[in-house]
Amino acid sequence: MSKQKATINDDLQHYLCILAFKDHLVAYQSMQSEPWQLIQIKGSQQYLHKDKASSLKDVLSDISANLNLKDGLEKVKVSLLYQQGQDKLFIDAVKNLQEYHCKTWQILNWDSIYQYALQILNIEQVFFDTQTVDHPWVQDHILPLVWHENSIEHQQQALVALRQEKNQIEEQLALMRSDAEQALAQQVNKLENDKQQLQQHIFDARAQLQKLQQPDLESLLVFLPVIFKDFWNVVRPDELAMIVGVLNTPSVPSPYHSPSLSTVQQKKRQFLALSEESQDKILDLCRELVHNHNALQVHQEFKSLVGALD
Repeated sequence: MSKQKATINDDLQHYLCILAFKDHLVAYQSMQSEPWQLIQIKGSQQYLHKDKASSLKDVLSDISANLNLKDGLEKVKVSLLYQQGQDKLFIDAVKNLQEYHCKTWQILNWDSIYQYALQILNIEQVFFDTQTVDHPWVQDHILPLVWHENSIEHQQQALVALRQEKNQIEEQLALMRSDAEQALAQQVNKLENDKQQLQQHIFDARAQLQKLQQPDLESLLVFLPVIFKDFWNVVRPDELAMIVGVLNTPSVPSPYHSPSLSTVQQKKRQFLALSEESQDKILDLCRELVHNHNALQVHQEFKSLVGALD
């Protein structure tokens, strides 16, 4: 008996998230404010990747076939989350996503999102077993934070609920007298304080999410040495780490040799394959670097693309 595909409404906004852990990949999907759901990959809740970069293509192929969308993944927002050390599985991510017509995607570090979730939940570090993934916990607390608009909505829903509770109490105050009024007034004050704290959490969350969406150090290490001539002879690795805001200084071989023309051309093609948002973030940093390092010169291959940086 052939496997029947369930066609999903193409008009709804689709979200897809693929997590790369040490031994396996797992995937979830959501449609326009609906709860996240675990997706089976080749009939299983997880897919053993065996450290093969081709695993992502296999997973995307199976998911795309099961979703059965007429435009492939063109209207699907795809997030790829990797556990530290597993980013090698996404080395061909841009090419794989383009094969399925995906236009909106992002690659994030699992550990950063996980720590961000703990901060939002206001709980201390807890052990998370990536071998036996707690899917409900991931669906309720991790996935709503992946996209910026969903993260803020997640926070604002809690604020709306708090305001509704406050309004109900204020209506009760209008009908009550004596000691009960004073007790309820104290409760309102507490709710006001809670609201201020929650607003501060939202502000901190926005700042943290903005930091997460800055170009990561790995992307900069890939593209800056080909955008600029003799980059590492002008900008020290520790300077770049300080500008990006990371603690670990990248390791650069000494003496440093500039990449060949063929390598620059290949990286230019990869740069053009990035989303417009990702390109803009890298170019913004290039402008900041040129402002502080007058000796930087744009490589001939990138001049037409980069244009004037000052």
